[in-house]
Amino acid sequence: MVSIEASILARYSSGGKHFEVLVDSDKAQALKAGESVELSELMAVQEVYSDARKAERVTEADLQKVFNTTNPLQVGKEIVLKGEIQLTTDQRRELLDKKKKRISTLIARDAFNPQTGHPHPPNRIEAAMDESKVHIDPLRKAEDQIQKVVEAISKFLPISVEKLRMEVVVPAVHTGKAYGILRNFGIESEQWLDDGSLKVTIKIPAGVEESFYNELNGATQGSFECKKLQK
Repeated sequence: MVSIEASILARYSSGGKHFEVLVDSDKAQALKAGESVELSELMAVQEVYSDARKAERVTEADLQKVFNTTNPLQVGKEIVLKGEIQLTTDQRRELLDKKKKRISTLIARDAFNPQTGHPHPPNRIEAAMDESKVHIDPLRKAEDQIQKVVEAISKFLPISVEKLRMEVVVPAVHTGKAYGILRNFGIESEQWLDDGSLKVTIKIPAGVEESFYNELNGATQGSFECKKLQK
Protein backbone atom coordinates (compact mmCIF):
# COMPACT_ATOMS: atom_id res chain seq x y z
CA MET A 1 0.00 0.00 0.00
CA VAL A 2 1.30 3.44 -0.95
CA SER A 3 2.05 5.94 1.79
CA ILE A 4 0.03 9.14 2.12
CA GLU A 5 3.13 11.19 1.31
CA ALA A 6 3.71 9.30 -1.96
CA SER A 7 0.06 9.21 -3.02
CA ILE A 8 -1.73 11.43 -5.51
CA LEU A 9 -5.27 12.78 -5.53
CA ALA A 10 -8.16 11.35 -7.54
CA ARG A 11 -11.28 13.51 -7.85
CA TYR A 12 -14.86 13.05 -8.99
CA SER A 13 -17.94 15.27 -8.79
CA SER A 14 -21.59 14.30 -9.12
CA GLY A 15 -24.85 15.95 -8.11
CA GLY A 16 -23.05 18.93 -6.64
CA LYS A 17 -20.97 16.69 -4.36
CA HIS A 18 -17.18 16.32 -4.49
CA PHE A 19 -15.34 13.10 -3.77
CA GLU A 20 -11.60 12.67 -3.32
CA VAL A 21 -9.34 9.72 -2.52
CA LEU A 22 -5.58 9.35 -2.09
CA VAL A 23 -4.24 6.70 -4.47
CA ASP A 24 -1.11 5.02 -5.74
CA SER A 25 -0.14 6.78 -8.99
CA ASP A 26 0.98 3.68 -10.90
CA LYS A 27 -2.01 1.60 -9.88
CA ALA A 28 -4.46 4.40 -10.64
CA GLN A 29 -2.95 4.81 -14.10
CA ALA A 30 -3.12 1.06 -14.67
CA LEU A 31 -6.76 0.95 -13.57
CA LYS A 32 -7.56 3.90 -15.83
CA ALA A 33 -5.92 2.03 -18.71
CA GLY A 34 -8.19 -0.98 -18.19
CA GLU A 35 -5.75 -3.22 -16.35
CA SER A 36 -6.67 -5.36 -13.37
CA VAL A 37 -5.61 -3.84 -10.05
CA GLU A 38 -5.80 -5.17 -6.50
CA LEU A 39 -8.15 -2.66 -4.89
CA SER A 40 -6.63 -3.11 -1.44
CA GLU A 41 -3.38 -1.70 -2.85
CA LEU A 42 -4.97 1.20 -4.74
CA MET A 43 -5.67 3.63 -1.90
CA ALA A 44 -3.28 5.10 0.67
CA VAL A 45 -6.10 5.17 3.22
CA GLN A 46 -9.56 3.68 2.91
CA GLU A 47 -11.31 7.00 3.31
CA VAL A 48 -13.34 9.12 0.91
CA TYR A 49 -13.09 12.87 1.37
CA SER A 50 -14.97 15.92 0.19
CA ASP A 51 -11.70 17.81 0.75
CA ALA A 52 -8.66 15.60 1.31
CA ARG A 53 -6.40 18.49 2.34
CA LYS A 54 -8.72 19.35 5.20
CA ALA A 55 -9.42 15.66 5.90
CA GLU A 56 -13.16 16.33 5.55
CA ARG A 57 -14.88 12.99 5.02
CA VAL A 58 -17.94 12.32 2.88
CA THR A 59 -21.01 11.00 4.67
CA GLU A 60 -22.10 7.42 4.08
CA ALA A 61 -25.45 8.76 2.90
CA ASP A 62 -23.76 10.69 0.08
CA LEU A 63 -21.65 7.67 -0.87
CA GLN A 64 -24.72 5.45 -1.03
CA LYS A 65 -26.65 8.02 -3.05
CA VAL A 66 -23.95 8.53 -5.70
CA PHE A 67 -22.14 5.17 -5.80
CA ASN A 68 -24.80 2.77 -4.44
CA THR A 69 -22.25 1.51 -1.92
CA THR A 70 -20.41 2.73 1.15
CA ASN A 71 -17.42 0.43 0.56
CA PRO A 72 -14.45 2.82 0.25
CA LEU A 73 -12.50 0.46 -2.02
CA GLN A 74 -15.34 0.24 -4.53
CA VAL A 75 -15.93 3.98 -4.29
CA GLY A 76 -12.22 4.64 -4.80
CA LYS A 77 -12.24 2.50 -7.93
CA GLU A 78 -15.22 4.41 -9.35
CA ILE A 79 -13.61 7.76 -8.57
CA VAL A 80 -10.46 6.78 -10.46
CA LEU A 81 -12.41 5.39 -13.43
CA LYS A 82 -14.96 8.18 -13.73
CA GLY A 83 -12.97 11.13 -12.45
CA GLU A 84 -9.50 12.54 -12.92
CA ILE A 85 -6.21 11.82 -11.22
CA GLN A 86 -3.86 14.65 -10.34
CA LEU A 87 -0.43 13.75 -11.71
CA THR A 88 2.68 15.71 -10.86
CA THR A 89 4.37 17.56 -13.72
CA ASP A 90 7.13 14.94 -13.95
CA GLN A 91 4.65 12.06 -13.83
CA ARG A 92 2.52 13.59 -16.58
CA ARG A 93 5.56 14.28 -18.77
CA GLU A 94 6.88 10.73 -18.37
CA LEU A 95 3.48 9.16 -19.01
CA LEU A 96 2.87 11.39 -22.03
CA ASP A 97 6.23 10.43 -23.53
CA LYS A 98 5.48 6.72 -23.09
CA LYS A 99 2.01 7.15 -24.60
CA LYS A 100 3.39 8.98 -27.65
CA LYS A 101 5.92 6.22 -28.25
CA ARG A 102 3.24 3.56 -27.90
CA ILE A 103 0.94 5.35 -30.36
CA SER A 104 3.73 5.93 -32.89
CA THR A 105 4.74 2.26 -32.68
CA LEU A 106 1.18 1.09 -33.30
CA ILE A 107 0.73 3.46 -36.23
CA ALA A 108 4.08 2.42 -37.73
CA ARG A 109 2.94 -1.20 -37.60
CA ASP A 110 -0.37 -0.57 -39.37
CA ALA A 111 0.34 2.37 -41.70
CA PHE A 112 2.53 3.09 -44.71
CA ASN A 113 3.50 5.85 -47.12
CA PRO A 114 1.12 5.53 -50.13
CA GLN A 115 3.64 7.39 -52.31
CA THR A 116 6.41 4.85 -51.79
CA GLY A 117 4.57 1.82 -50.42
CA HIS A 118 7.02 1.69 -47.50
CA PRO A 119 6.17 1.95 -43.79
CA HIS A 120 6.95 5.08 -41.78
CA PRO A 121 9.40 4.58 -38.90
CA PRO A 122 8.05 5.49 -35.43
CA ASN A 123 10.38 8.49 -35.04
CA ARG A 124 9.00 10.05 -38.24
CA ILE A 125 5.46 9.56 -36.94
CA GLU A 126 6.41 11.13 -33.60
CA ALA A 127 7.87 14.14 -35.42
CA ALA A 128 4.59 14.54 -37.34
CA MET A 129 2.67 14.29 -34.06
CA ASP A 130 4.74 17.14 -32.64
CA GLU A 131 4.32 19.19 -35.81
CA SER A 132 0.55 18.69 -35.87
CA LYS A 133 0.27 19.54 -32.15
CA VAL A 134 -2.33 16.79 -31.79
CA HIS A 135 -3.48 16.37 -28.19
CA ILE A 136 -2.42 13.11 -26.55
CA ASP A 137 -4.22 12.03 -23.40
CA PRO A 138 -1.62 10.33 -21.17
CA LEU A 139 -4.34 8.40 -19.32
CA ARG A 140 -6.34 7.17 -22.29
CA LYS A 141 -5.55 3.91 -24.09
CA ALA A 142 -3.17 4.35 -27.02
CA GLU A 143 -5.42 2.21 -29.22
CA ASP A 144 -8.34 4.60 -28.66
CA GLN A 145 -6.31 7.60 -29.85
CA ILE A 146 -4.86 6.21 -33.08
CA GLN A 147 -7.62 7.36 -35.45
CA LYS A 148 -7.48 10.93 -34.16
CA VAL A 149 -3.68 11.00 -34.42
CA VAL A 150 -3.64 9.58 -37.96
CA GLU A 151 -6.14 12.22 -39.08
CA ALA A 152 -4.01 14.96 -37.54
CA ILE A 153 -0.63 13.86 -38.90
CA SER A 154 -2.02 13.12 -42.38
CA LYS A 155 -1.81 16.88 -43.02
CA PHE A 156 1.95 16.72 -42.53
CA LEU A 157 2.79 13.18 -43.64
CA PRO A 158 1.50 11.04 -46.53
CA ILE A 159 0.00 8.13 -44.65
CA SER A 160 -2.50 5.37 -45.23
CA VAL A 161 -3.86 2.76 -42.85
CA GLU A 162 -4.98 -0.35 -44.67
CA LYS A 163 -5.47 -4.05 -43.98
CA LEU A 164 -4.60 -6.67 -46.58
CA ARG A 165 -6.37 -10.03 -46.86
CA MET A 166 -4.29 -12.71 -48.50
CA GLU A 167 -4.54 -16.39 -49.27
CA VAL A 168 -1.31 -18.27 -48.68
CA VAL A 169 -0.48 -21.87 -49.59
CA VAL A 170 2.60 -23.46 -48.03
CA PRO A 171 3.96 -26.84 -49.22
CA ALA A 172 3.87 -29.67 -46.69
CA VAL A 173 7.65 -29.75 -46.29
CA HIS A 174 7.69 -26.17 -44.96
CA THR A 175 4.52 -26.03 -42.87
CA GLY A 176 6.37 -26.68 -39.61
CA LYS A 177 8.43 -23.49 -39.84
CA ALA A 178 5.84 -21.41 -41.66
CA TYR A 179 2.86 -22.07 -39.40
CA GLY A 180 4.23 -20.11 -36.45
CA ILE A 181 4.96 -17.11 -38.68
CA LEU A 182 1.48 -17.18 -40.18
CA ARG A 183 -0.11 -17.48 -36.75
CA ASN A 184 1.87 -14.51 -35.45
CA PHE A 185 0.65 -12.35 -38.32
CA GLY A 186 -2.96 -13.41 -37.74
CA ILE A 187 -4.70 -16.39 -39.33
CA GLU A 188 -8.37 -15.85 -40.19
CA SER A 189 -8.95 -19.38 -41.48
CA GLU A 190 -6.87 -22.43 -42.29
CA GLN A 191 -7.27 -25.61 -44.32
CA TRP A 192 -4.98 -28.63 -44.53
CA LEU A 193 -5.00 -29.97 -48.09
CA ASP A 194 -4.84 -33.62 -49.13
CA ASP A 195 -1.16 -33.37 -50.09
CA GLY A 196 -0.24 -32.00 -46.64
CA SER A 197 -0.01 -28.41 -47.81
CA LEU A 198 -1.46 -25.65 -45.67
CA LYS A 199 -3.81 -23.01 -47.08
CA VAL A 200 -4.60 -20.05 -44.87
CA THR A 201 -6.33 -16.70 -45.13
CA ILE A 202 -4.60 -13.95 -43.19
CA LYS A 203 -5.26 -10.27 -42.61
CA ILE A 204 -2.26 -8.04 -42.00
CA PRO A 205 -1.56 -4.30 -41.82
CA ALA A 206 -0.29 -3.04 -45.16
CA GLY A 207 2.70 -1.56 -43.39
CA VAL A 208 4.09 -5.01 -42.52
CA GLU A 209 3.58 -6.59 -45.96
CA GLU A 210 7.28 -6.49 -46.83
CA SER A 211 8.39 -8.00 -43.52
CA PHE A 212 5.70 -10.69 -43.89
CA TYR A 213 7.08 -11.74 -47.27
CA ASN A 214 10.64 -11.67 -45.95
CA GLU A 215 9.84 -13.92 -42.99
CA LEU A 216 7.82 -16.37 -45.05
CA ASN A 217 10.50 -16.47 -47.73
CA GLY A 218 13.07 -17.36 -45.10
CA ALA A 219 10.94 -20.14 -43.66
CA THR A 220 9.96 -21.70 -47.00
CA GLN A 221 12.96 -20.85 -49.19
CA GLY A 222 10.54 -18.90 -51.33
CA SER A 223 8.34 -21.90 -52.15
CA PHE A 224 4.90 -20.62 -51.22
CA GLU A 225 1.96 -19.20 -53.13
CA CYS A 226 0.28 -15.97 -52.15
CA LYS A 227 -2.53 -13.92 -53.65
CA LYS A 228 -4.34 -10.85 -52.40
CA LEU A 229 -8.07 -11.15 -51.83
CA GLN A 230 -10.79 -8.57 -52.10
CA LYS A 231 -11.51 -6.76 -48.84
